[in-house]
Amino acid sequence: MIAWLRGLLVEKEPDSVVLDVGGVGYRLFVTNQTLERLPAKGLAVELLAHMVVREDAIQLYGFLESEERQAFLSLLGVNGIGPRLARVILSGIRPGDLADAVVQGKSERLQSIPGVGKRMAQRIVTELKGKVGGFQSITQQWRAEQDHAVEAEGMFGDVVSVLTNLGYRPAEARRAAAEAREFFQGVPTVQNWVREALRLLSP
Repeated sequence: MIAWLRGLLVEKEPDSVVLDVGGVGYRLFVTNQTLERLPAKGLAVELLAHMVVREDAIQLYGFLESEERQAFLSLLGVNGIGPRLARVILSGIRPGDLADAVVQGKSERLQSIPGVGKRMAQRIVTELKGKVGGFQSITQQWRAEQDHAVEAEGMFGDVVSVLTNLGYRPAEARRAAAEAREFFQGVPTVQNWVREALRLLSP
């Protein structure tokens, strides 16, 4: 398995490049984002790589950044997306913007990409939900964590309200809600949160 290649850039095509690595030419298919950032022909470059083995061919896909390669691999896990379409998608949207679209559930941002219709866009958002950490920027991750914190803070009051309506004292309701929150990695539903709090409150 080829993980990366370093060599002289000898050819640049609209969808691929050729690297001369020790006298051997390797063709790597690349996204528009990567192609635009490559140096002029004749200069050295290093690309991360992913090998696709098919019955009739062995193809290499190249990436300048690990985030783009991770986004590519994640897209390959979506039903109906092969390496060619994954390359086209990442030519039309940057990895960070793809992560944003998935996190925010905005499938319409993907529909302008050639080969991606409404159903495919919705499938990408659905199947990549919770799987964008590998190509989500630190800023995006921080923003997502802040959004979760704000959402959880509002739901905390709802949980406490439900518990007090069930007859528990406000102090013990808040304590149980806070302890129950630690059992969930993401933001739980109010129903699941209340259920866990009641389990902690039961004798």
